[in-house]
Amino acid sequence: MDDESTQLLAQLIRTQRVASLGTLRDGSPFVSMVLYAPAEDFRTYYIHTSRLAYHTQDILRDPRVSLMIAEADDGTRDPQTLARVSILGSAGIVSEEEADYANRKGFSKHAPALPLYTEADARRCLRRLAPVDFDVPGFTEERLSTPILSDQLLSPGALGSGGGTARRVMPVVRRSFQATSTLHGWIELYGAARDTGTGEPKATARFAARSADGREWAGGTATPMSLETGTPTRLVSIPLSDAPEGESEFVLTVRDKVSGRTLEAREPFRVEPRAAAPTAGEGQTDPPGGRP
Repeated sequence: MDDESTQLLAQLIRTQRVASLGTLRDGSPFVSMVLYAPAEDFRTYYIHTSRLAYHTQDILRDPRVSLMIAEADDGTRDPQTLARVSILGSAGIVSEEEADYANRKGFSKHAPALPLYTEADARRCLRRLAPVDFDVPGFTEERLSTPILSDQLLSPGALGSGGGTARRVMPVVRRSFQATSTLHGWIELYGAARDTGTGEPKATARFAARSADGREWAGGTATPMSLETGTPTRLVSIPLSDAPEGESEFVLTVRDKVSGRTLEAREPFRVEPRAAAPTAGEGQTDPPGGRP
């Protein structure tokens, strides 16, 4: 592998946070989404799992696994050109007891073998938690949903007949997006008042994107929200090519034209530093000594 390919591969592994984990379940392939963190030398990949998860049970029975890491699809490129890597290896569950046993028997390649976290670590984390009082609005109270931010869109009709034909965002478990992508934001207005003449809600929405210093670097005028699904919704798409790097905030202001109420929702996100976009992605490539 040449130096450029090695750098692109390292960038892919370090910038993504979600991977597809393949295990064997009753002799058949089983794939699940996991959060991962690579070791500095890419020889080990740490995955936080639950003892109840299917993939954890599979690993305990058969340690053979594969991990597939892929560049996020922003819907603007041929998906076949997206960078990805498949890694074959073996996995194990590391607890305090297992690390202690490995150290006593001397069969671990690590000296000493250490668990991912200890009971003392967990207790220290608990001390950082504090109860917070909050009000849960009633189901009939007018309110906004939590904004869904993503760099991926679902195809029209992907949610079935009840989801309408308009495009919807695909939820992702991150709030960091590449400067080469497009940020999509989705929000819904629940409990909206209905016009006495038409029997339907009437609401408008305006969006803005603001950097950490309060500067608005993207925005739009208030326009009517869609009523395709019966509930007022709004999909906003913001190209990040001219966005400032670092922390920003997505702000959506909704005005109910019937009740006269104005509601606002905010959601933070981060624009990652610009880097050369990978151009290669055909086939599979393993990093040196790739082992999850």
